[in-house]
Amino acid sequence: MYLPQNNSLTVIAGTSMALGLVVGLCLVFAVDCPAVAIFITSICVYHLMEFVQTARFQPSRVKTTSFLIWGNRGNREFMMVQLLSLWEYLWSHSRFAPHQGYLPLHHPLAMVIGCLCIVSGQSLRSMAMATCGESFSHLVETTGNSSNRLVTTGVYSLTRHPSYLGFWLWVVGTQLVLGNHICLVAGLVALHFFFSRRISFEEWFLVNRIYGQPYVEYSERVWVWIPFVWVRSTPRERPTRSR
Repeated sequence: MYLPQNNSLTVIAGTSMALGLVVGLCLVFAVDCPAVAIFITSICVYHLMEFVQTARFQPSRVKTTSFLIWGNRGNREFMMVQLLSLWEYLWSHSRFAPHQGYLPLHHPLAMVIGCLCIVSGQSLRSMAMATCGESFSHLVETTGNSSNRLVTTGVYSLTRHPSYLGFWLWVVGTQLVLGNHICLVAGLVALHFFFSRRISFEEWFLVNRIYGQPYVEYSERVWVWIPFVWVRSTPRERPTRSR
């Protein structure tokens, strides 16, 4: 049930309007700098969809912080990564860059592939939130409750963690759009360690505290499918603490 006491309509409306204003400005300057316009627009859409999908499909969990702009773990690091990505783009296109001419990822095809990754990643994450309903959470669930149900249909029949896969595609897509080489490699390394640890940590609780054998059977039937991320199919040992 929607809890109005957890949500300030002024904050929600103001945040939504600010994100929409930024997208509008990006459209104005899209002709002069399409890569940056697409990059910033994708960030705004990501934050907006996090709130919209939470409000629609997890109404008991929605808060003003559901935009994931502030108030949740990892938001500061997320914004720092976006600033570093923008910095690399500006530096690589400046006269101070040590290379001559275009680097491989500066080819227009990289931008097209990046856009496809962004759209597919955002769509996959939104579908995961819709399919999972109240069972979806931005935090790792360590105990079961009445809203928890093991979802194995829709996108969850293709991958055990579609929201994570969607985020992976989104991150890779933004770096391809900008033509970033350093941030792309660094992002892949960071995502490997983050998701390998987080998924192992999360699935230990899914097996040993929440769903038990049904999740073991599900994990043996459906893979994670996140590139460069390897997770045990039936985690049984004690998990390493994860944020």
